[in-house]
Amino acid sequence: MQNVAWYQGESLKRLLQGVALGAFATLGIGFSWGGFMLGSTAKTLADSTANSAVVAAIAPICVDQFQRSTDAANNLTALKKTDAWQQAAYVEKGGWAVMPGSKAADSGVPQACAALAQHPEIGSVGKAEREDQRLARHLRQAPRIDESFISRVAPRAPCCLHSSPS
Repeated sequence: MQNVAWYQGESLKRLLQGVALGAFATLGIGFSWGGFMLGSTAKTLADSTANSAVVAAIAPICVDQFQRSTDAANNLTALKKTDAWQQAAYVEKGGWAVMPGSKAADSGVPQACAALAQHPEIGSVGKAEREDQRLARHLRQAPRIDESFISRVAPRAPCCLHSSPS
């Protein structure tokens, strides 16, 4: 059997060069702009997101425990007088960052609790609420597909072509 011309000699060389260049370009563009990532990067990102979600959920409970403590006004004054880098330790030492049933505070909760306790307006609109507002605004601006468009397109769609029974 005789080989086709592009499998022989110079044509084969160009074909293999094109395949190699295409694979290299796909990987380069994919990892830089296309969103490709290694499994270790995805795990790190997922762990960071999970930790942020835990902190966002537990920090308001910590602030509530802080505000319900027996000497809340004096504790808030003392927290404000404490250096910024020691405020998390102050909250952790007070026990407000430790959730019932836990032995220790989760990482990041004391810092978030100290910030929320001093500035309650920070927590008034949380990250989830801002994301919901952004999505709602996006949906209001999205183009709508009306019924007249569907009725014009659907009869021509290949999925909807049926042969009549004989």
